[in-house]
Amino acid sequence: MTNRVTFFGALALAIGCSVAGYQYAAALYGEDIAALREDYASRSQALEEKYREKECSISPLSRRGKSVTKLWLMSSVCLMTLTGCASKQPTLAVDCPHPPVVPATLKESSLPAAQTYSKEARSWFEEVSNYLSALR
Repeated sequence: MTNRVTFFGALALAIGCSVAGYQYAAALYGEDIAALREDYASRSQALEEKYREKECSISPLSRRGKSVTKLWLMSSVCLMTLTGCASKQPTLAVDCPHPPVVPATLKESSLPAAQTYSKEARSWFEEVSNYLSALR
């Protein structure tokens, strides 16, 4: 009986210590997070003020310089487009309504060896195409 009481007492003490340690760590982390948030807020405020000062220090002449540059670029592009320098030159298409007629004597070879080789090549091509269509 005393062993059980000792065991449960030790178990309760361990659970109590764990919960207390967790709460202590959570409080420490909460303080760290709050400090980090404050640091971030102060840094972002300082950066924003620095940016605003820099923005106000830009002279009106430099702002106007940008618009002058844009105006110059737009006018030069417009001028180049009107003169044809900025556009692609059109390619002239050859007007061939029908292909030239090739005489029949030039279409067929007069050499018997060339005709035989051509027939063999055609028959081999037909065999290969039949074999491949059979595989599908």
